Amino acid sequence: MNLLNYDELSKKISVKKSTLYAWVSQNKIPYLRFSNRCVRFNEEDIFEWIEEKQKQYGVKK
Repeated sequence: MNLLNYDELSKKISVKKSTLYAWVSQNKIPYLRFSNRCVRFNEEDIFEWIEEKQKQYGVKK
């Protein structure tokens, strides 16, 4: 399991950190919260989530 922080995920999927913060607060993205200040993202879960969204919206790779 490869866990990413906000900075790493932001760079990996080209999304602003502020957008990631919003998605976490709205439960729109899979994440792991270890404490109030410690949030991590499982890389596998994120890429599965992206694939699911691509299928949902008909986006081709």
